[in-house]
Parts: sequence; C-alpha cells; structure tokens
Amino acid sequence: MDKKEIINKLKSFPYSKEDYWILTGGAMVLYGIKKQTSDIDLGCNKKMADELERDGFFFGYTESGNRHFKYGDDVEIFENWLNGTVTSVEGVPVISIPGLIEMKRDLGREKDFKDIELINEFMKKKELKIYPADKEQMEVRIAEETDAELKKAYKEMLQGCLEHPDKWDWYAMWIIEDADGTHVGDLCFKGLDDGKNPEIGYGINEEFRGRGYATEAAELAIKWAFEHPEVKAVEAETDPENVASQKVLAKCGFKATGIMGEEGPRYIKYRTIEIEPFDMKYLDDYYKGFNSEITKYQWPNPFESIEDAKGLLSDFLDEMEKGETLLYSVVSDDKSFLGSVEMHGLTGDCPEVGVWITEAAQKKGYAYEALKALLDYARTKHHKTEFYYEADIRNIGSTKLLHKFEDEYEIIKQDLDECVTDSGKELKLQGYVLRAK
Repeated sequence: MDKKEIINKLKSFPYSKEDYWILTGGAMVLYGIKKQTSDIDLGCNKKMADELERDGFFFGYTESGNRHFKYGDDVEIFENWLNGTVTSVEGVPVISIPGLIEMKRDLGREKDFKDIELINEFMKKKELKIYPADKEQMEVRIAEETDAELKKAYKEMLQGCLEHPDKWDWYAMWIIEDADGTHVGDLCFKGLDDGKNPEIGYGINEEFRGRGYATEAAELAIKWAFEHPEVKAVEAETDPENVASQKVLAKCGFKATGIMGEEGPRYIKYRTIEIEPFDMKYLDDYYKGFNSEITKYQWPNPFESIEDAKGLLSDFLDEMEKGETLLYSVVSDDKSFLGSVEMHGLTGDCPEVGVWITEAAQKKGYAYEALKALLDYARTKHHKTEFYYEADIRNIGSTKLLHKFEDEYEIIKQDLDECVTDSGKELKLQGYVLRAK
C-alpha cells in the first residue's frame, strides 16, 4: 500500500482518530520515507481496544499483557503501543519521528536498524537550518523591507547587536532556510537582559506557510537557547487572533501566563529540568534515592548510612572546588530533587561522565536533558571535546541514552570490562568515548 491507499483505507475506518495512531511501516510511508508497505500497524488506546473486542474482532495478548487485534487481512492493532508522541500527517494520526526511531530500536531486528538509517537520511534532507544574520545581511533586509513596522523591528535588532556585540546572537535576526538553502522565514530572541528570560519571535514567508516550518524553527531556536545554562525559560507573545502562532507555541510546549503584553497574551516555556551545583540541602534525597535498584549495575552499593553519603559528597565538593570534578543536582521546576549528574577527571583530556535519576522520575527524558546540559557546559566553559561514558550492557536504559547523542557526537565503543566488585557484584561494563563532531 502506498500513502494514498493508506489514507483512503482509513477514511472508512469506523473508529475515532483520537483513539488510534499509525506505527512502523505505515508511518514511514506517510512521512515519505518509504513508498510502500505490505500492511498497516496501528496503536490504540484502551477505549478503542474495548470497542474492537465488543465488535467481535479476534485478539491475543502481547508480552506486556496488552491486546493485539487482527483487523482484516492487512491491518493489525496493538493496544497501548506508543513510543513518544502522536502527530498528524494529512489529517491522519501517526507516531512522531522520534517515537518511530525509538520503536524501531526497541524491536531491534536487522530490518529495523536499516529503517533507522533510512529515517536518519530522510531527516537530514528535511531539516531546516537557522542561524543569526551578520551586519551585512541585516542591512540588506532593512533596505529591502517595504513594511514600515517590520523595517523598524529589523533596525532595532541591528541596533541591539551593535550595542551588545558580545550578545550578538541574542539580538540578531535569525535566518530560517530549508534543506536546499531557500530562505523561508526569520526569527529572533529580542535580546538577553540580566534577570530576564529571552523572548522568541518568528515569521514564515507566506508561500511556505502550512508546512510545519514555524514549529520546527521555533523548536531549534528553543533548543539552542536552553544550551546556555543561564537560560531557565523562554517567553513569547502573540496576537490574540493569531491562532496559527498559538498552535505553534502549544506544540513547542509553551503555556499561557495569564499576562497580557503589548501584542497580546504572553506564554512561557520552562526548561523541563535544571542542573545546579550540588548543595548539601539535598543530602537526604541523594542518600535515599541512591538505592539498590539504582546501583544494581553500578560499581558502588547503596550507602550504609547518611554519614557515608555525606562523606563521599563532601569529597566530591572538595574536588569541585579544585576544578577536578563537576557535581550537579538534577532538579525540577519546583526544585524537587530528581538525581545527580557528574563529571570526574575534569583536568584530563577525556573526563568521565555519569548520571542517575531517582526511580520515581525515570522514563521522562530527564537523564538525557541533564547529561546534555552538563556536556554542553563542559564544552562551552572548559573546552572539552571528548568524554568517557560507561554502562553495564544489561542496563538497557543507560545504553539507549547514548543513541540520543549520535547527532552531536561520534560514539566510539571501547573494550568490554567484565569484573567483580568488592561486594561480589558481577558487572559487564561497556565503555564509550563521546567525541564531539
């Protein structure tokens, strides 16, 4: 089935689009990664699974205990099978690209890894590029702009750059280009003042609207902003009648603040988690969180007493004072302790990094965000380009975490170290070097 056939088949599907989503091969066809698929795999929620069962469709159970239905000769439906989020392609609900990649990794077959290669190649062709304009580019834009209000805005951007050359990127107009280098729009941050959050603004040229460019560009810009540890949130403001812009902000995770600005309602997106230099106020949280489940595949064991935890953390803080170690707490927006991210051997060429997240906070992407924030900090402030990371091969979560850094780092596998700890734990530690691309 090709894309058109899939869409036509689902037009007669008697269940609500809110209750199902396309997975695997069908998703790849809808995105344009593949031309055809032999069948359609769907995920569904419990509500639809109950409806399918009532309608008399044959089903079995997956290893996870969810129902698996056969719907005709070429459709299979899996209850609660979803990695990541659901998006829409031409009105059809479909698993997101990141979720599709994660699902393929979980399936782990040879054909799935080949599909991941196809997806990555496809995304390279689709990716937008954003970058801050230089003085000449902004002067050209000012000269060419016929809209008086926009011309004034561009002049203010250039003036801000000239007055704050050390913060040029925060005041500049940013150019948005598609994969072919075509200029499709602009964005900006409207400066970066001490004690204030940067504010994002964006616009897509009329002939390129409706293609998701605004959302993609905004997400890239927000990602760039959050690579700066001092940025805790990004704000935005939009005309109350600009529904399209409000949808972009919602897709990017912004929430309304309830405050009205000059142009209309204001929105804010906080960094999901923060990392901050470890403070002993989190000693009890660290001691209790670093339990037997967390240390199952690690060299250390849980602390025998809170005094033992205090002693080790005190040593780490002393090393941090000497510039040898980085010890950061991972905390939520309300400052709840979520775990720790660390870097040891900071004076060497390839410091070792590690992260652990409390059991209650796992499977939310916090480990990736925390480790990325620490790596970005070490690259920016300490000019490090290589890092050592180690994980037991049975620790699936820690191993999968590495894949999320493949776009930014060359990941070089080291020799496997099979060892026994002093307490008798048998470990199979796989080392990796992360080399910045």
